[in-house]
Amino acid sequence: MKFVLLFSLYLVFCKSDSLTFQSLNKFLDARKIDTSNIKIDLYKKNENSSIYIPKNPDKDRISDFIVSEKEITRIKKKSRDYKTSPLRDDELVILNTSKGTIKIKLYNDIAPNHCYNFKKLCNSGFYDHTSFHRVVRNFMIQGGDILTRDKDRDNDGTGSPGWNIDNEFNKINHKRGIVSMARSSDINSAGSQFFICTNDSYFLDEKYTVFGEVVDGMDIVDAISKVPTDRDLRLQTSNVKIPDNEDVNNWIKVTDYDMKKDLFYKIPIGENASSFRNLVVKDLRSKNPYRRIEIKKARVYVQKN
Repeated sequence: MKFVLLFSLYLVFCKSDSLTFQSLNKFLDARKIDTSNIKIDLYKKNENSSIYIPKNPDKDRISDFIVSEKEITRIKKKSRDYKTSPLRDDELVILNTSKGTIKIKLYNDIAPNHCYNFKKLCNSGFYDHTSFHRVVRNFMIQGGDILTRDKDRDNDGTGSPGWNIDNEFNKINHKRGIVSMARSSDINSAGSQFFICTNDSYFLDEKYTVFGEVVDGMDIVDAISKVPTDRDLRLQTSNVKIPDNEDVNNWIKVTDYDMKKDLFYKIPIGENASSFRNLVVKDLRSKNPYRRIEIKKARVYVQKN
């Protein structure tokens, strides 16, 4: 019976690009069909956005190269002890990502300590198999956290190499393609996390250290910036109100402060309302790509003609 239902739904979606995940939910609810134990393997575009409903929901959410806390400590020590040569003018950063290759020219004359630190992290292998854990459309993509290699997605964005670099704020504008170092509220807390601007972001000028610029592969950066995030996918399943004839006790209301509006979600069968609310709130706050975007390898090489 479940197979017949799945197959029927698959045919419906294949024949109509105008149907969304929300309209599917309405279709099922109207017929009182319980799909709590059914996984629908679809990947269809929402007609009002560039977001896609994922198929195989659990696939590629964490690294294929998961490491333990002990191994992370070993990687940090290896990078700390790694001795790299001073940056040369003809060297480029080559980031091989799961979306393609990004090439970066470092501004050694502008931010020498940051450039040396970045080369040290690249060539010691620190960035290998980390991911871009924060994606903000029309703003930037952020990566470089070693904790994106463990099995806990909730700590992504909280890691460091174990040391900090004092700021080297400069006059370079945060224009599209600029590479800059992420930090906390402490202006001298930059470590390994970096971001690439996808739009001009001059409000960041002289508040974050610019240390490079993408010279090839901005199409890859743009592609990464458009991938669906946890937030995007959670928004897809929201409602602007509780549908008529629904039991309000089966729904939760969550205020989304980014959009400044209330959203409503139906509590899945068998789930606790409080736990489900916490999950929804967490997802709405997350800019982490729903599917992992990996930095497969990062190295600084001499540019070849």
